Amino acid sequence: MQKVDIYIYTSSKAPQVSTGKYRYKLTCSGHELEGQGQQETTTAHRLAMVCAIEALKRMNRPALITIHTACRYMINGHGMLGQWRENAWHKRAGKPLKNADLWQELYEQTKQHAIKWEYCPNLLAQDKE
Repeated sequence: MQKVDIYIYTSSKAPQVSTGKYRYKLTCSGHELEGQGQQETTTAHRLAMVCAIEALKRMNRPALITIHTACRYMINGHGMLGQWRENAWHKRAGKPLKNADLWQELYEQTKQHAIKWEYCPNLLAQDKE
């Protein structure tokens, strides 16, 4: 299996709803692939998740992936995916899961890979204009 590093850059860590930009970089065996996007009326958590999903969609075969991100919400939540999936995307107490649509998509995009998460608090997007 190839080893791939994915770096997730977001424009904000703030939890409030706003417009946000994201950028990702995939590195593998000296090669790099980048992408970027923008989300209207989103939160920092959703922005990071969309960025990770878009980066993972660029993968065309199973890999050992390390995802570098400043989003602890995504790192912590990834470990709960199996349980949430078994509970029909609800929390243990039966409450609906926030961002269930993105958690489901993240599950689908990660299930064929071996994923390791690395917390990197300084990964904020830099505008390249």
